[in-house]
Amino acid sequence: MTTVADLQQAIFRLYEARLAQVNLHGSKQRIQQESLVQEVMEYLQAELDSTRETKSNDGHPFFGTTGVYYKKCLRTLRQLSVTYKVLPTSLVMCNVKSDGRPAVGGGGLSEIYHGTMVEQRVCIKVP
Repeated sequence: MTTVADLQQAIFRLYEARLAQVNLHGSKQRIQQESLVQEVMEYLQAELDSTRETKSNDGHPFFGTTGVYYKKCLRTLRQLSVTYKVLPTSLVMCNVKSDGRPAVGGGGLSEIYHGTMVEQRVCIKVP
């Protein structure tokens, strides 16, 4: 796969294959294309996280250097996010600092704090 269109075609083929498999088993359950996109995004995010931890410039078998691979994963993740309006369920961010104050809000599953990232104010959601 070299373009987002190729990835979208692959997702659609995966969707059709899963739908056919579900139909073979007689289940009426529909598999949403968005759930497949979510799986691909989770994979891309995991690749980004693991590539970020790799400090070497070892060659990637398809994309060359890890830097090129990282950029392609990031670009694809962004384009999928814009196209399907979906985000990965987890995201590792570096250089984010809490300002040390108590939480400014929260809910059943997380707390919200003030913080900074590269000298910009951000909110930090902590489960």
